[in-house]
Amino acid sequence: MNENNPPEIPLELLLVALRTSLDDETRIAILIKLAMLGDSRAVEHLVDLFDDPSVLIRSGAAWALGEIGDARAIQSLIHALHDEDPDVQDEATVALTKIGEPAIAPIIAVLGDPDWLVRSSLATVLGDIGTVTCVNALLAALRDPNPHLRDGAADALGLIGTRRAIPALLDLLHDESTAVRARATLALGFAERERLVVEALIHALKDPTPEVRTGAALSLGMLSDQVALEALLEVLKDDDPGVVAPACMALQWIPDPRTVPHVVQLLDHPDTWVRLNAVQTLGFLKDHRAVEPLLKMLQEQDTEILDQVIWSLGLIGDRRAVDALKSFDTGLHPELSFSRQAALLQLGDEEAFSQIEKQIRSADVAARSQAIMAFEEARDPRAVKPLIGALLDSEWEIRSDAASALGHIGSPEAVPPLLETVRQDEVPEVRESATLALGEIGDEQAVPNLIQLLRQDDDARVRGTAAEALGTIGDTRAVRHLIAVLLDINARVREYAASALGMLNDPSAVPALTLLLKDNYVAVQEAAEEAILKLRSNAPPDDGIT
Repeated sequence: MNENNPPEIPLELLLVALRTSLDDETRIAILIKLAMLGDSRAVEHLVDLFDDPSVLIRSGAAWALGEIGDARAIQSLIHALHDEDPDVQDEATVALTKIGEPAIAPIIAVLGDPDWLVRSSLATVLGDIGTVTCVNALLAALRDPNPHLRDGAADALGLIGTRRAIPALLDLLHDESTAVRARATLALGFAERERLVVEALIHALKDPTPEVRTGAALSLGMLSDQVALEALLEVLKDDDPGVVAPACMALQWIPDPRTVPHVVQLLDHPDTWVRLNAVQTLGFLKDHRAVEPLLKMLQEQDTEILDQVIWSLGLIGDRRAVDALKSFDTGLHPELSFSRQAALLQLGDEEAFSQIEKQIRSADVAARSQAIMAFEEARDPRAVKPLIGALLDSEWEIRSDAASALGHIGSPEAVPPLLETVRQDEVPEVRESATLALGEIGDEQAVPNLIQLLRQDDDARVRGTAAEALGTIGDTRAVRHLIAVLLDINARVREYAASALGMLNDPSAVPALTLLLKDNYVAVQEAAEEAILKLRSNAPPDDGIT
């Protein structure tokens, strides 16, 4: 017998041990084994565990059912969304998504659950599944007399983001149910930036219900349409702080110098949430006119607002803030010491750089993570070397964050170590972050390795991100490889490959992309359609594309 490969424990023994073991650690190990076996005979035994008093066991059972993927578990997993513990709810949501299309009809049947948290979880599942069957069922549900069902269907269609849903969602803006109208406004924020959508949302800013006005404001921000600017500025005068705050947040995504005086006025607003959003928006707008008003806000008593003030001053990058931040007494607010240090780093303070460089080598994982965040915000080229060192950290989350930070800084110096990371790191999340970083940096020397990841990596997220990165870099060597993965088993990879081909301006991809117009997933269909339109619009008249 090979001692390195012990025999598999029979299913029957595992099930007996699952029933008779008393400690959670042993039962979790058994659940992992059952998931690895993938034997559907375990389903009924796993379903019974949803009555177990241990949260760990209930969430582990949901996870194992997702790994096995048997449709018989669907109803029990839907019921588990009512569990009192969010971990169990989350695992049940993921499990239903993994089961996929067989779960669509059972979920639609209960999408009108009166519990909005359950409706939100069900909508998330349908949004993640995103097949044509799913979209058709949701569009039909928008006409159901049950307002909860219309609400959940609108939420799911927003998460899918399909253009096909726009007319139906626009109709819902006139729904008799406040909750449905509000959900429709939020869903439209994920739609295409079409003039009809923007105009309808601007009109919804005058809805008598605050929730609808809030949804409309947020969606107009997400759509980033300049036409909405004047209407959003008017909303800043709304009597309801719950509307003013999200309208102020929306202005972050529509940068315009006209916004600054209006947002500065909100720094004196009596509502804490409004003041907080005003401070954050001024940071994103990076307008130097905001510096003096923000410096006065250092007298604020609210710690959360103070933290945001410091962050915004660092983001604006005006040296007038250096002395004020250095003299800011963190003794009263010790939790703000890192924020102050990070802001000073963004303002070019040498002492702050030395302190954060030392912190990235700290024994404390949280301290190392904060240091990476500070370097990422500052975009300081001097941070490249310590961040490269963090690619070898023992914690995969630190390695992933370091890779992301290097991508945002964009230094070509980071390309070789990032390439080594995508070749060697065993954690898919780290390879994904490093792949995305290589795309952001845009150095063509990464193309061969990205092609290899696209064709060979065993994780779909990495393959999809490699496709995205290749499209961003724009090297036509990737075209034939992207065409090849249009047949990938994973819908995300097909979607990202189609989008990338649309960016590479090679008309030879059109025939393969045309095949995806009948793909079972709406996101893939729409990515292929958009890519074909790009390629046809850029093609010379005699290229033969029709």
